[in-house]
Amino acid sequence: NQSSTHKKTLIFALDDCLLKTSVFKTDLPRVDGAFDYNNLMIYVCFRPFMLELMNQLKPYFELIVWTSSQNDYTEKLMEVLNK
Repeated sequence: NQSSTHKKTLIFALDDCLLKTSVFKTDLPRVDGAFDYNNLMIYVCFRPFMLELMNQLKPYFELIVWTSSQNDYTEKLMEVLNK
């Protein structure tokens, strides 16, 4: 028997899967957030219903987000995601 507190793990790819980023607003269908990175404004567009999906899964799964981006860039992006 597994412990009732044990959750299965889901891993999501962040880049161009859960969201898209651009330095140009016009490259995105909408802007859901933004952050400054090395004096560039980075605009963020979440995949439709991404936040709802994550909130629904959170009680049942350990959620991990994978990215190939630089750590400092990813930290700023995660701040936008967690707002």
